[in-house]
Amino acid sequence: MKNMLLFLMMFCAINSFGAPYNQKTAKILAQLDSILPLRGQYEQNKLLRIESYKEAASKRTSDEERFWDYSKLYSEYFTYDSDSAHKYVDLNLSIAQKLGNPDWETEWNIKKGMLLVNTGFLAQADRLSKEIRTSLTEDHKVEFYDFMFALYMRLAQY
Repeated sequence: MKNMLLFLMMFCAINSFGAPYNQKTAKILAQLDSILPLRGQYEQNKLLRIESYKEAASKRTSDEERFWDYSKLYSEYFTYDSDSAHKYVDLNLSIAQKLGNPDWETEWNIKKGMLLVNTGFLAQADRLSKEIRTSLTEDHKVEFYDFMFALYMRLAQY
């Protein structure tokens, strides 16, 4: 009986706030419905950008130029294809190490950590966070703590 009463109270509370929310939601859903038919065009545009960045990277002669092209590829792939995003994180990490740029190395380790969190590799992300912490500078603290927040939020869900 107690659970039924609690359920009834929650149901009434949700319904009393639902009307304005539903109108706003209906408007947003209508916008989404009008955009969905263009999904193929958006994906085609993304694939064209990816191909142009790959082509540009293949023609580059310096590691630093390739680094910037790989950065663009990572950004394109981050929410589109995580396996490819991992590839470009690793390529940029190897360039950062080759050029002896610890700032880039820290930045891309943080990006790798976020990617690991987003793809569910929480143990690897946790190990990487400990490595990053040893070389963390003021310049990367905000990104690092964003990464740590995401990691601990995901860990708390388990």
